[in-house]
Amino acid sequence: MRTSGKGTSGTPDAGAARLGRDACAPRTRLGLVALVSACCVLVGVSPLSAALEWESRRIQHVATPGESAFEGVFVFRNAGEAAVAISSVTSSCGCTVPALEKRVYAPGESGRIVAKFTYGDRVGRQVKTVNVQTDDPGTAAAVLTLEVAIPETIAMRPRFLIWKRGEGAVEKTVSVRIQNPDAVKDLAVRVPDERFSARLEPTDLPEEFTIVVAPRDTETVTNASLQLTATVGDAPQRLTLFLGVR
Repeated sequence: MRTSGKGTSGTPDAGAARLGRDACAPRTRLGLVALVSACCVLVGVSPLSAALEWESRRIQHVATPGESAFEGVFVFRNAGEAAVAISSVTSSCGCTVPALEKRVYAPGESGRIVAKFTYGDRVGRQVKTVNVQTDDPGTAAAVLTLEVAIPETIAMRPRFLIWKRGEGAVEKTVSVRIQNPDAVKDLAVRVPDERFSARLEPTDLPEEFTIVVAPRDTETVTNASLQLTATVGDAPQRLTLFLGVR
């Protein structure tokens, strides 16, 4: 008996075709999901974000007589949806020391950075900055600014005295003026370098003094300094006078 080529052999061929199409369907769906995910990344759909919001990034302060340091408190809050870690806190000057309570802050959690600025012998307008960097590489560091106006309670002019080599051990003078004599006590001159001598002399005015300085000799190139010290209010104060032989 003759058999046709479309008999039993045709049915398995059709089934195999259907099976092939069904097997490809999951791959097609997976490919579509991957494509959609890639598109979401391209259009900016990102994971949960973290962001620090600051009450203020600039603090201004006017120093009072006798004040030797000031602490600026910068308050922030994590306004994002994910925890944020502060990776570094650095200052622009060794006179300013920032302190952080902890490193990681949960969403909605608040914190603060305390920046302590020690005046030393600085006077006038002083601007110090603190840079705060988080673990988010796409976020720029926050710059916190501490601006302090320090009145010149004790003025010393000039702040440099220079002798020429071979000039001789001649005396040179520096003028000292005190803005509020009643607030200043224990005014004194200290010369840690034996190559120079100095003395503090009063004048006819209670708010003015003279520092008289002389080198032991002027044959050798020399660099040195002396300190004018005092107590202003309850705080010690120190001014530096630079000396040299050129």
